[in-house]
Amino acid sequence: MPIAFGGRKNEYNKEIHYTPEDLFIGSIASCFISTFTKISSNSNFNFRKIKIESEGILKKVNDINQFVKITQNIELTISNKNEINKAKKILEMVEKFCPLANSVKVNIQNNYKINSIE
Repeated sequence: MPIAFGGRKNEYNKEIHYTPEDLFIGSIASCFISTFTKISSNSNFNFRKIKIESEGILKKVNDINQFVKITQNIELTISNKNEINKAKKILEMVEKFCPLANSVKVNIQNNYKINSIE
């Protein structure tokens, strides 16, 4: 978003401009979160917070630039430590059902950290 609408600034106090590559990575992460939220709701699973940090590696393959790997570090905070196994199952379901992740040929590696505030 532009600075005028609350967008971030870089170290020179200038507006950050995102590339199509940034938006692609962001779309994969956003799809993960929306799929997680939907599956959680359908499973009567309450969570406190979910945070994703994503990074993509672009390489030239057969003279074509393409993403060869996307790494997503996903931190999930839950209230009840007794629901850690349920959280893991839901995260596995998200990997299976996220439509954007299923639509691309790039390798997506999800790393999970589950925290309980209990």
